[in-house]
Amino acid sequence: MSNWKSGAGSLGDATVDPGTPVGKSKIAGSSGISDDGGSNPLTGLSIVTADNMDAAVTMAKG
Repeated sequence: MSNWKSGAGSLGDATVDPGTPVGKSKIAGSSGISDDGGSNPLTGLSIVTADNMDAAVTMAKG
């Protein structure tokens, strides 16, 4: 949790909502529920203000 807070805090004034880390991912489908999170499991989210997507990606990379 401290790593999440540190990373979100490093974005400064661009942080609109630091969000929260998401726990273990699951996939729900017609064949049931999978606990493995699939090929691209969601790990969390933060909302930032940026001029464009490239700028947001650069901020997220640190």
